[in-house]
Amino acid sequence: MSHRTSSSAPTHALDASTPGNLLVKVAELTLVLITGASVGIGAATAKLFAKAGSNLILVARRADKLAEVKKEAESLGKGKVVLIEADMQKREDLDAILGKTEGLTVDM
Repeated sequence: MSHRTSSSAPTHALDASTPGNLLVKVAELTLVLITGASVGIGAATAKLFAKAGSNLILVARRADKLAEVKKEAESLGKGKVVLIEADMQKREDLDAILGKTEGLTVDM
């Protein structure tokens, strides 16, 4: 039977166990596009990136919920927040997203 004797665990670039390490890496992303951003994990992700200072493009079907997330994200950070109302299951909405973001460098 073998046991690990080393007390130091490997560290990774996005190791969330070190306070601030994850946010430092997130802050390097200047423009982040988040789908499903109106509720749940998408909204929470938007708030995390906003807190880190990223500019956001938030995409979801429900404009009213998107507006709420935008307001909160703007209160958390200094980045700009752009909303796109779209349904990711509709081809024409996907084309509209591409048209609205054409020429932008989306980091994530």
